[in-house]
Amino acid sequence: MGVLSEFKCPKCGYSAEVCGGVGIGFRAVLVTISCKDCKKLIDAPAKESSKELSKSDPRAEPTGYCCPKDPNHRFRVWTHPGPCPVCGSEMLPGEAETCWD
Repeated sequence: MGVLSEFKCPKCGYSAEVCGGVGIGFRAVLVTISCKDCKKLIDAPAKESSKELSKSDPRAEPTGYCCPKDPNHRFRVWTHPGPCPVCGSEMLPGEAETCWD
C-alpha cells in the first residue's frame, strides 16, 4: 500500500499531496517528480508494476515515468526533504496523509 503525504512550502504557500519519493501500491508504482514546466510536484506512474519491481533486483529503480501532462516537460525526481517547485524553498511535511492501493 502506498502513502500520499501533504507537503507545504512555508515561503510561497504552495502545497501538494504526493508520495514524496517512490510509492509502491498493490499494482502501481508512482515516482514523485518536480516538473520544471508545470512548476508542480506530481506523482508519475512508472513503467513497471509493483509485481515486476518486486521480482527484480532489490536495488532496482522504477523507470519510464515522465510528466503526465506532457512527456516533453523537463523534470527531476523529488524526494522529501526537497525544494518547492515554485520558489525553491524547502518543502515541509503537512498533516494530511492518505493511503492508496
